Amino acid sequence: VLTPEQFARNVKTVPGSDELVEFAIRLPGKSDEHPVWLPIDSKYPVEQYQRLMDAQDAADKAAILSAGNAFETSIKLEAKKIFAKYVSPPHTTDFAVLYLPTEGLFAEVMRRPPAPATRPAQGQLDQLGRAAPARNSEEDQLEIPAFLRRQSN
Repeated sequence: VLTPEQFARNVKTVPGSDELVEFAIRLPGKSDEHPVWLPIDSKYPVEQYQRLMDAQDAADKAAILSAGNAFETSIKLEAKKIFAKYVSPPHTTDFAVLYLPTEGLFAEVMRRPPAPATRPAQGQLDQLGRAAPARNSEEDQLEIPAFLRRQSN
């Protein structure tokens, strides 16, 4: 659990950009005035996931394969967008977090095998544990995931 001093909402993580990331974890930087941010974004459009669920409900193997491929491509595209918008070392970490807002969406991503290990690339995915960011409104704290599993594109 993070205290309010350890994270911020709607942060401009890239100098000169107007893009705001939903949440960012404040990490130690060169000074207290210049922290290093870990961007966390949860703007994932669920249309591709819903198409996959509809294909599975219909038990249509061809549609499941097609929707599954489109779903996986859309997840990777969102990761690349987040990377492009919010990652700017040394102002940020060299990665960001794509938070998946539903258990089903998260489970579908975790069900897919990670790509073979390759050198780190821009827009790579870091899959988070089930306890991914949840806001504790009573104490105004941010709960963060327990583990990471790295997946390269």
